[in-house]
Amino acid sequence: HNIVLKKHTTSNGDIIGGLLFASSPDGANYNWTGIKAIQDTNGAAESLVFYTSTSNTGAANSTEVVRIKGNNVGIGSAIPENKFTLADGTNPLLTFRRNGSLISGNHISYTDYKGNDTIFGRLGFWVESPGSGTSQFRVYSGTNIKMTVGAAGQVYLLNDSNTYWHHPANDTHAFTTAGDERLRIHADGKVTFGASSEAKATVDI
Repeated sequence: HNIVLKKHTTSNGDIIGGLLFASSPDGANYNWTGIKAIQDTNGAAESLVFYTSTSNTGAANSTEVVRIKGNNVGIGSAIPENKFTLADGTNPLLTFRRNGSLISGNHISYTDYKGNDTIFGRLGFWVESPGSGTSQFRVYSGTNIKMTVGAAGQVYLLNDSNTYWHHPANDTHAFTTAGDERLRIHADGKVTFGASSEAKATVDI
């Protein structure tokens, strides 16, 4: 059995019907949460919109939080242009939090598959040593690591973790190969070669 709500108009944005849940702890001011069906310019029942309220004052309004429009879903957006759209003016758009024990491996991963389910590419936030705070950001081609940003900010290619570029101090760049620093460019433009800690030369090209 179905409950059917009908509306015979074609105005864009008209509310076809809804289901509201109202609360009034003081018996005077009401707030509500609910779902509304909204039609488009062609009179199609195009959108389902979800609302919530965090206030119980006379002037409080319920806020749209999720909209399913056609085949797209929006959080914080009334016009989701893709399958899933997040929108916010100030706060981080997306937060992942793992509860329980921390383990090694990909904790956040985006994987792109070809039509035959072969991995085409991947971006991942990787935890290397649980409990040590060692984390990495990795870019893959297929299953092969192409670039890693390590916990100390070092950037290395092809999983060659002892050859990298890093940022040891403000306004300073350093380059390491085979585990030893080979070159450092200091804030004043001077360059250190090898293991020396004193910037002795300025190179003009």
